[in-house]
Amino acid sequence: MMSPDQIVPIVLIVVMVIVAVVLVAVGIQLFLVLKDTRRLLASVDRLVVNTDEKLGLVVSPIRTLGSLAAGVAGGMKSFEAFSAWLKNRKVSGSQHG
Repeated sequence: MMSPDQIVPIVLIVVMVIVAVVLVAVGIQLFLVLKDTRRLLASVDRLVVNTDEKLGLVVSPIRTLGSLAAGVAGGMKSFEAFSAWLKNRKVSGSQHG
C-alpha cells in the first residue's frame, strides 16, 4: 500500500496534466474562433464596400437630377428678372413717349 506522502505528488501531477490539456484545448478553440471571426469580418467588409458602390451608383443620378433642378430654378429666376426688367423698361418708355 502507498502512503499519503507518495499519493499526493502523483495526484498533483495528474491534475496538472489534465489542467494543461484543458488549457491547450481551450487555446486551440480560441484560435479557431478568432480565425472564423476574422473571416466573417472580411466578408462583412466586402459586403459593406459592395453596398457602398451600389448605393453610389443609385445616388449619383439623383444628385445629377438635383443639380439639374437647381440649374433650371436658377434659369427661371433669371428669366423672371429679365422679363420684369423688360416690362419695367416698356412701362417707363411708354410714360416718357
